[in-house]
Amino acid sequence: MTSVRKAIEGLDYEQLQKLSADLQAGGHHLRRLVESRREELTARHVVVCATCGKEINPLDKDNDLSLEFGPIDLRKRAHFCAPDCLQYFLDGNVRKSSKPAESTMPS
Repeated sequence: MTSVRKAIEGLDYEQLQKLSADLQAGGHHLRRLVESRREELTARHVVVCATCGKEINPLDKDNDLSLEFGPIDLRKRAHFCAPDCLQYFLDGNVRKSSKPAESTMPS
């Protein structure tokens, strides 16, 4: 609760008056604000398998199968519920070249 206290202490007089008025009127605005923030944080912690769509517990570090890919400035991370889903993803998304790319450098 000390962080809530700090947040309230950080409000200026006008903001504090608005918050007080909202609380006296039932706190509907504050309730919506808190629920919106809670949903936002919850959505960040929902992880689904990139192959089958099964929900994965992001706190289970023992079974964390994830793959980070893409250019450095636009990294993406895919999570997988099992090794077979990871393999299926790799088989379908990684191009396998049978011959190396030809050089465009003149000889």
